[in-house]
Amino acid sequence: MKEPKIEAIRVDHLTVDRRVQRTIDTGRARSIAAELDFAALGTLIVSHREDGTYHVVDGQTRVAALKEAGHGEYEADCKVFTGLTLAEEARLFRLYNNTKTVKPTTKFIIRVVEGEAKAVAMNQVLERNGWKVTGAVSRGHFSAVSALEWVYEGAKIYESGNLDACETVVNVLTVAFGMNENGVRAELIKGLGLVVLRYGDELDLRKLATDLSTHDGGPLGVIGDARQLRRLRSANIADAMAEVLVGMVNKGRRTKRIPEWREAA
Repeated sequence: MKEPKIEAIRVDHLTVDRRVQRTIDTGRARSIAAELDFAALGTLIVSHREDGTYHVVDGQTRVAALKEAGHGEYEADCKVFTGLTLAEEARLFRLYNNTKTVKPTTKFIIRVVEGEAKAVAMNQVLERNGWKVTGAVSRGHFSAVSALEWVYEGAKIYESGNLDACETVVNVLTVAFGMNENGVRAELIKGLGLVVLRYGDELDLRKLATDLSTHDGGPLGVIGDARQLRRLRSANIADAMAEVLVGMVNKGRRTKRIPEWREAA
């Protein structure tokens, strides 16, 4: 990476590439615009791309505020990097934002663009099952990336690198609930992750998916059951969800039962 140079660049010449940026906080941009203080703007971090455009790596909210306030002609101080790949821009964004509050989904997207092996592998699992990570909360959009990574890392109990468990968890919940974003909430991801990590091939995944799909109240009904059990057991939600799911696996069975969750513990 070449040494950056400080340049003054007109704000209306700056662009933002959503592949390597978080979703803009328009409310914060308007707030800054309403009380604009040029002395407090600081230096923007910018990538000068081969096509001649200047992409804002860090400082997009300040840029939006200046445009909102009608100062598109203002020449902002920019630390300009040249010759960066998209992955290098993603890494630069992560480095400049590692002390800021960035949503887990944004961090995950950036890690995928950057080419981090673990994030890329988990994203492939999601894509194979029809899910997208965009930061949106709606049908077909997956937001529980921290929970899925928790499963990948072994739930702080087992060894790391459990990509097959991630695949199983996402697949079972997708079969059960379709592309309903509530069907892949963190409570379900973590609870099912614990069950898959502990029981593995002992599980009848087809039965579990069917039972989940017909559960009263759908995914929110299952989550409600786990919350009630958590209060009863004074347990964490992942553990309570695991107990609920094991109960569903064993329901109506006289043979091929798996050990009850609390017994297995």
